[in-house]
Amino acid sequence: MELSLYLYLYYRSIYAEELFRSVRRFSVIVKECISPEVRDYVNQALKPAEELIQNGQLRGVHCVISTSDGMEIERLCFDLKDPKDLEGQTSSFFQHARSHEMEKYYQIFLKKIQGEEEIRNVYAEASYHFTRLLSTLALLRDLPEQHNWHLEYKVKGKDDYLKISDESGRSLVPVASRKRENEAIKPISSNFYGFIQMESCVCLKPLM
Repeated sequence: MELSLYLYLYYRSIYAEELFRSVRRFSVIVKECISPEVRDYVNQALKPAEELIQNGQLRGVHCVISTSDGMEIERLCFDLKDPKDLEGQTSSFFQHARSHEMEKYYQIFLKKIQGEEEIRNVYAEASYHFTRLLSTLALLRDLPEQHNWHLEYKVKGKDDYLKISDESGRSLVPVASRKRENEAIKPISSNFYGFIQMESCVCLKPLM
């Protein structure tokens, strides 16, 4: 998810081109950020996602690009399925886990799937995702010169999204409900990484 976010920030020209370098990941050439300031900012923005996924509450991470006056232009969406909702052995493994035990169960499950075949599958899934992401980003229209970005988090049992408070820079606060009428959706990929099923897409708002 972090690599995908950097790719998105690069190809949507959120940051200057010279702040990135090309690297090969999963047999695909992607962009890696070399700016300590940008990396620190992105890591801080992703920290709530790490905490939410550890306790089993995270259901999605969306990178939202908006105009300078706050009107949404588009969003890169990563929507995650609860391991308990997946089929087969994954579901049965997680079905008795409580929210505060999810991190422990994740660690145990990772050790159980570290066979060569599973590792190859994760590698292939990641390679396919990045190839599709690059193809999708190449088709997007140019953004206006003045724009901002932030992350929003979809949480289990909540209709609203959360984001980091602009005032405190730490606590999560609710975001106003999304209006999805006339929204164009460009699917990217549907991937299964051992215990997480991730659906990714780009949602585009209509041109005004």
